[in-house]
Amino acid sequence: RKNAVTFLNKKISEHLVAAPGSLMVIPSMTNNGKSTLVAHISEALVKEDKRVLVLSNEETEEDVRARVSCLRTGVSFGDYKTNKCSQEQFEKVLLDAEELSKKNSLVVISPKNESDAYKVTTVDGVISTMKKADGNFDAVILDYYTNVNMSEMGAIEPWHVNNRLASELNILKDGVSYPIIAMAQCEGIRTDKKVEDKGALDFDSNHPMYRWKGGKGILIYATDIIELVKDFDNSCSFLFAHKVRFGHGELERLHMLPFDKRMQRFVDWSAEFDAKVTASKVTRETAE
Repeated sequence: RKNAVTFLNKKISEHLVAAPGSLMVIPSMTNNGKSTLVAHISEALVKEDKRVLVLSNEETEEDVRARVSCLRTGVSFGDYKTNKCSQEQFEKVLLDAEELSKKNSLVVISPKNESDAYKVTTVDGVISTMKKADGNFDAVILDYYTNVNMSEMGAIEPWHVNNRLASELNILKDGVSYPIIAMAQCEGIRTDKKVEDKGALDFDSNHPMYRWKGGKGILIYATDIIELVKDFDNSCSFLFAHKVRFGHGELERLHMLPFDKRMQRFVDWSAEFDAKVTASKVTRETAE
């Protein structure tokens, strides 16, 4: 624990501990905020002068960098992507991304060419890249595990490739000096209720194992399984710890992450934010 790095913020880090030897798996539905969460995890680390390696087989290197730099410069990523921000804001984001790149604070590998695609979509490529990262980075994020589905062994099922990666990561995690954080994909929690509070979803009887996409081997080897669940009505997401490496984390299994839709980022809860969410609900209900 003494060598742990910050996971999102100091408060959450008390319960969800990203330390060497950790294989933290974060499953979520499509469009539920995995890429946003990756940006926040990365931003929290580079803010403390830590070095982060992101293996992205879903987003481009430019988008991963822009998400982090938008958080750092106070620019909405949505506005940045749709060219709605000012030229000054646009340049500020690019300048920050360039600065992080020069300092090697944030290194991103995405499949923009055949060589890099090999590093993020094949088992041998991912493991080789992670081994080389030892001693050079304070955390490695794989976004995401399910997309490592290309085989060097001929035509085999993608889930089989996933499971081979899981066993390799299990061996690797105990020999490197950084935590491994792997994003993954699963179906949403089954419920016939609308989410009104944190108790409305039955997390305990809805383990990701039963909603998993791809090979399930990673669930056996993971030291932490932390599901990201989006709650649109209440403008927030939940982090729910199905499994944690350090037992005292069970004392607080559910963490709320308020989401500012305008700025496309997670924020701290405040009375002002709560008032905005309530006003938005009233507007929607009135329209209905």
